[in-house]
Amino acid sequence: MKVRLILGVGLTLALGACGGAPAPIGGTTGGRTGPAPAVDTTGATAIPDAPQGPVVNPETARRLDEAHAAAASGDLDGARRLYERIAAEDSTAAEPVYNLGVLAERQGDDVGARRYYKQALDVRPDFGPAVTAIANVMLRKGDASGALAFAEGQLARAPESSGLRNAVSRLRLLSGDVDGAIRDATLVLRADEKNVDAMKVLAGGYFRQKKFELAVAILRSAEANDPADPEIHAKLARAHLALDEKPRARLALEKAVALPGGGSAEVYNDLGLLYHEAGDYAGAEGMFRQALARHPQFLAAQVNLGNSLKGQQKYAEADAAMKRALELGPGSGDVLFNLGILYLDGQIPGIEPLARLQQAIDFFNRYKSAAGARPANDPVEQYIAEANKRVVVEQKKAESARKDPKPAPPSAPPPDEGGEK
Repeated sequence: MKVRLILGVGLTLALGACGGAPAPIGGTTGGRTGPAPAVDTTGATAIPDAPQGPVVNPETARRLDEAHAAAASGDLDGARRLYERIAAEDSTAAEPVYNLGVLAERQGDDVGARRYYKQALDVRPDFGPAVTAIANVMLRKGDASGALAFAEGQLARAPESSGLRNAVSRLRLLSGDVDGAIRDATLVLRADEKNVDAMKVLAGGYFRQKKFELAVAILRSAEANDPADPEIHAKLARAHLALDEKPRARLALEKAVALPGGGSAEVYNDLGLLYHEAGDYAGAEGMFRQALARHPQFLAAQVNLGNSLKGQQKYAEADAAMKRALELGPGSGDVLFNLGILYLDGQIPGIEPLARLQQAIDFFNRYKSAAGARPANDPVEQYIAEANKRVVVEQKKAESARKDPKPAPPSAPPPDEGGEK
């Protein structure tokens, strides 16, 4: 069955924004096709494994590298202690406080993350990464206009900051103001033709205008200026996908996760989608688990994890993963649709076929209520009809078994304890 995998609102600024994203990649698990979900695939910033930032004090920079390495290796507690020590000893550095926010966000603590990001801005009001990170937290809560207003307010405090202008440009792109984003990025590039962040925004604007080849060309220029920037590779992957160049997209994503700071939750999710489509369900599972390790509330990755487990016929684990997704998004049409597919075709341990099929119908009906306006080719009605036919078959089987129960197999004669005489 071809299940519905989703690219979630998440942790990297994808090239498209607010309706301009490429269609999700479907995963083949038996030939069934689901409707493409209306899921925005854009976020505002990267949540890196080893976040970077400009530092003046050489000793602070050295110690930050040490903390980054600890974060990249998965030693989050060690990284946190190092960042706290650096922040206490160098009160002029915004980076260690910002990175404490990154670690908090990776552990699902948006409130704590936002507090640290604001502290970083108290140290350096023009620190663009913190502005973008706060905006990302707001975007996850659906407050796109508030995120843009916040970034514009910060820019008003430091109007000469190209970093803040780039942050505002990114949010303009997310809000659908493509022309405004392109205009701002172009102004930054006129003053600094090698400004990589402005190049990334400009490429995003051209992507939204479906000028994919031009987006790739700009990103290649950005890569030449900063080959270690993982976001460039993530954006190149999206552009290659739009051009139906999936092998190049996969290589770009694999390059991104190999770089320090490149393993954001959404990048791992996107790479898992490509593995899933190629039939590498175990590889996809690993990528989705990596995404969830970085952002445990990442609904798209949770749904996709369930589908990768289904592809491996690990039905009990798939059921648990989907139920976790339902906890994260109880009203999500994507979750309900995929649960319906799982219960229609999967052999769920401990659930009799008749009960399983009836639950599938219930999930599909709940999906219809949650999804609102649905595309004309939405197959949910045919899936419900198929489930109803199977219910009838199972009911007939049960009725036949009641009317004509099979005789119990003859029991073996007891052993002759006395032996032969």
